[in-house]
Amino acid sequence: IRLLRLAVVLNHSREAHEVPVPQLILNNDQFQLALPEGWLDEHPLTRSDLEEEVRYQEKANLALEVKGLQSGDD
Repeated sequence: IRLLRLAVVLNHSREAHEVPVPQLILNNDQFQLALPEGWLDEHPLTRSDLEEEVRYQEKANLALEVKGLQSGDD
């Protein structure tokens, strides 16, 4: 279900843009999602949706880190 939620966020058709294939690293229940450098800056609506998804998953005690959302992740 967590992967499906991420797929929906990344493929939401608010904008007509190609979505790069993200890198996903799994470590038990911890997810780390990486997108190409600068991509999130160019797609602020998707960035906002991913920030919200991180908060939703935190509330469910699930770790989701998206490279580029928090400072120091670059």
